[in-house]
Amino acid sequence: MIPDRALALLRQVAEGVVRPEGALAAFVEEPGADALDFATIDHHRALRQGYPEVIFAQGKTPEQVVAHLNACGVAIEEGPVTKQGARGALRSVYCRDPDGSLIEISSYDGGAA
Repeated sequence: MIPDRALALLRQVAEGVVRPEGALAAFVEEPGADALDFATIDHHRALRQGYPEVIFAQGKTPEQVVAHLNACGVAIEEGPVTKQGARGALRSVYCRDPDGSLIEISSYDGGAA
């Protein structure tokens, strides 16, 4: 949540204009994403879905993702491979995070991640 919006909402709770439950719902429902040069971090996904999400490599092709992972010494589990996504053919690269969780980095065919 944008800090100015959060502060205004907290003031409304302090003044009794908004109930705490309403403020909580606003914090959970409002997007909480930071766009960095290399990733978008959705801070509120864990509240909404039960687990967080980080979207890496926007604008990168699967081949660029593989090259970057190789340069960082990250082992590629599989890919790029093509499969069917919700909007058509999807190309994915799979690797693992330091804890061993599988990570899928995808882009729609003909596009960048």
